Amino acid sequence: FTVLFMYFTNISTAQTTDCLHLREQCINAANGCESVWTIVEDVCNISVLGNRCKAEDAIGCNRIIQVLADEYPEFKNCVCTTDDLCSITTLLGKQCSIDKDSISTETKLQWTLSALSKQAYTANRTCLDVNKECVEDEVCNKQLSLYLKVCSVNKKCNMEECQAAIRFFYQNMPFQVAQMMTFCDCIQPDESCHRAKELLHGEPCAVTAVPTPSCLNVIHMCEENELCR
Repeated sequence: FTVLFMYFTNISTAQTTDCLHLREQCINAANGCESVWTIVEDVCNISVLGNRCKAEDAIGCNRIIQVLADEYPEFKNCVCTTDDLCSITTLLGKQCSIDKDSISTETKLQWTLSALSKQAYTANRTCLDVNKECVEDEVCNKQLSLYLKVCSVNKKCNMEECQAAIRFFYQNMPFQVAQMMTFCDCIQPDESCHRAKELLHGEPCAVTAVPTPSCLNVIHMCEENELCR
């Protein structure tokens, strides 16, 4: 990254703010910058024809683009935090052949192959049972794993990224599956069940309000928030 830093410190920030043009400058520099960009392409899987912006590891891709912007401010306008696909889409602009809507559509199509999508919603399910069913279902487990990678409890959690991952996870699954996961509970004081509930509802990455708001206040806050409504 040292070579890349030396190269970009010689570029005036007024010269360009176009992400695609910055990328072309890097590739054509013939001073080592192009080799660093190769790493970005490998991680983001953007060199595959017809597969641009469809990174298999969207989280890792977003992270390396973020590192690029942190180290080299010329790229700061090429990064955004609304979701895992945002930065790569901004970085490549019109070169993207797949957008967020297409990714959502593809995810919804995958859910049609899930056995869970054919189940009717039943109330009073325990979160441990719901979590177990999801893990044993190939489609659900894949989507759950992607969400948990962002909302990991093993590192400091980025709340905005976690919220975006939770929204994507629940918005693109069948409604009855979302109901099953959202309204699961732990009737008995079962530690394993409460742990499953926390993971399904993103609690490890949640912000604890002090003092704890009343249910009425939570309802009012939700009504005032477009995403929550």
